[in-house]
Amino acid sequence: PRKSGQFRALPGSQVGGPGGSRGSISGSSRHTSLQGTIPPLGVVLNRSSEDGRHVTTPVLVPKEKPPDPPKESTRQRLQDSSLKPKQALEERLQVLRCNAKGWWKEVKSEWKAEKARKAQEASASQSKGPSDGEQQNALRPTLNKRERLLRKTSAMLAIEANARRQLGFEDLDLAAMKKAVRNWDVEDTGRLDHTILLRCLHDLGLQPKTSEERQQVREIIWDFNQLVFTFDEFARELVPKVREHYDSLREPRLKDLFKSVDTYGRGGVTVEEVVNSLRRTGVFLSSSTVESSLWAHLLRVGQERRLTDPKIWPKASYRVILDEDGFVGFVRLAEEYHDREAVAAFQRIVKEFDLSEEMQELWRHDLVDVWKMFYEFDPCRGKFGSPTGKLDATQLTTVLRESGYMPKTRTRQQQVFASVPRLQRSDGSYGFLEFLQIMYDLRQQDRERLRKIVDNKVHHNEDVVPLRNLGELLIECGVMPRNPDERAAMKNLVEAEDQEDVGVLTRDEVVALCQQIKNKVRRMQREREKQYVLSSGWNENNLAEFRTAFQTFDEDMSESLERGELSRAIELLKGRYWQTQGDMDLMLVALGIDPSKEIKVNFLTFLRMLKMLEEAEARWQQGAGIGFTREQTDRLHSAFRGLQPDGTGDSIRREVVEKALSETGPKWIQKSHLMDVLRAVGQESPQVEFAVFLKYMKSLQAHSDGSFEEFVGDVLAWEDEDSENFSGQMVRKTTMKGDVEQAAKAVAMGLIGGSKQRFGFSGGKRE
Repeated sequence: PRKSGQFRALPGSQVGGPGGSRGSISGSSRHTSLQGTIPPLGVVLNRSSEDGRHVTTPVLVPKEKPPDPPKESTRQRLQDSSLKPKQALEERLQVLRCNAKGWWKEVKSEWKAEKARKAQEASASQSKGPSDGEQQNALRPTLNKRERLLRKTSAMLAIEANARRQLGFEDLDLAAMKKAVRNWDVEDTGRLDHTILLRCLHDLGLQPKTSEERQQVREIIWDFNQLVFTFDEFARELVPKVREHYDSLREPRLKDLFKSVDTYGRGGVTVEEVVNSLRRTGVFLSSSTVESSLWAHLLRVGQERRLTDPKIWPKASYRVILDEDGFVGFVRLAEEYHDREAVAAFQRIVKEFDLSEEMQELWRHDLVDVWKMFYEFDPCRGKFGSPTGKLDATQLTTVLRESGYMPKTRTRQQQVFASVPRLQRSDGSYGFLEFLQIMYDLRQQDRERLRKIVDNKVHHNEDVVPLRNLGELLIECGVMPRNPDERAAMKNLVEAEDQEDVGVLTRDEVVALCQQIKNKVRRMQREREKQYVLSSGWNENNLAEFRTAFQTFDEDMSESLERGELSRAIELLKGRYWQTQGDMDLMLVALGIDPSKEIKVNFLTFLRMLKMLEEAEARWQQGAGIGFTREQTDRLHSAFRGLQPDGTGDSIRREVVEKALSETGPKWIQKSHLMDVLRAVGQESPQVEFAVFLKYMKSLQAHSDGSFEEFVGDVLAWEDEDSENFSGQMVRKTTMKGDVEQAAKAVAMGLIGGSKQRFGFSGGKRE
């Protein structure tokens, strides 16, 4: 038995005697269980010897199979796990999220099965015709089951909220601070000088972005009147003060952003609308950042229960409605977490590929974007990478084409394609390091081109460029804001580049700044394209089809279609809507393009033309119902779209329509009737649709003193000089008149140079 392993012997340790036994055996029982704290390793017998002492004799006892532990419910197990103090919060939340997804799938599967069963019963009992009482009795168990499942999901969400509440925002923030300090206090001295403080703030996503913020941070540090800080002083005193000053400085900007997002004046916006608006401004939040920042905000204000409603789950985070104060608090945290995530991603890439300090400095601004370009595959946002970490020759060509660094001339493109194979691996693929080298070569070629432009515009005896002259220089380099979002992004990048607040930039800094602005504007343009497609009723498959057609006819890789290329692409996609060359000219005029000049249409404009062609039939029917001909309807639509050429939707802001009619109408419309129409327009919703515009234009036609066609022509040529979009309108309309140089100088002096108020620079104070 001992060899077969069916029995085992306990060691001959003495339990009785001087120490006594914590268990007791009475009588002559051969087998009994121990009491007390002795582990149940076997059965121990106490026998009395001849001298009266108790001795312990090891015996052989059969191995008993341990009983199976009682099965716990998933909910009980999660509740127990969420209370373990030694288990990391992220591990607990990962378990909770996995089970939450499983429970939600269970809910949906139960609902689908119940729906299928009821459909079968209904089809089988059509001839019988059950009574109302029988239908209610059959439905009652189903409703009870659904209610139980919803309660189960709600309990799960409450558990996650409780787990986050136990750890708290402060503890998570403290862990991030400790990590940042460990990265820079390499000698573990526990004493942080001013340089380390600024680097730690950068890693936490609290780096100052404007001259005012940098000045506030300096004053906060100087107020401590000490050269070194301890960790407690940094975490408990310095960081809260920095956040408090950031809140006061950024609050006006965030409130203006809230008003722009709350288009219809409802007083609240969903988190999904907030995320889309931030994407349009160049801040691309990941799903984890959205969830973390929203949880942190709701925990701070004590409203975490808003995420435990099972009716808005899954994707509950994106369905939460925020008022103005909630919007400001959430966006502030989201921007901080986004910057913190970017720093962590940069450090992770550097560690993974063992990049030198020289390479880190070269790719200080673009490393994370290049990594995403190589690894991510999202055609809707212009990303054609491969998650496998390898690109073949065809994939590499597509990625380089979408990078924005591909040369525009055929000769340079052939040189690039001839030099790429030298970096190819033995299996014919390209890894990330090879791709990084190719991107470095392309970027250097682009920098040489930009450096020549800068050298030609800057005097030879000057090594720096004042910010007051930066506007004209950026336009010469092909960088010009086309809408308020791009203008704000350019302003932020320029403010961030002037770290010392001296009001000047070196030539190399200007060249690097041009590339940064181009890359960010390019990402913003891709996001606008996707949101325009989805808002127009198309889907992502349509977007991929349109982009493929655009790239097919863009043979020279210039990222724009000329007249011949444009005609072939539109006939391929929307041939049944194609009418005459005049129709195309009207569309170009509506989009701010002079058809008599050289035509270069980018992808977003191409999408707008496709949408106009697709809606032509419905638009004609709307005009015919009011009394307009097809030609008049098309001309009115061109005037309508021309009021806000950069708009991404199918509606125009009410204030723009009112201003356009009030400024162009007095010459052609009776004053009393024009005032009546303007009062009626003022009662419309904040966004005016084309059908509403047609209705009021028909009313004005009936009371026109002169030619209605000339009035429509004035509306078509109207431009809003007080609007934030005036720069783009002025460039388009002035370009249509042929005076490109005058338009460029006007925008440069009005928005970037000279007064600089419209662009937001404050170089005069630093001078």
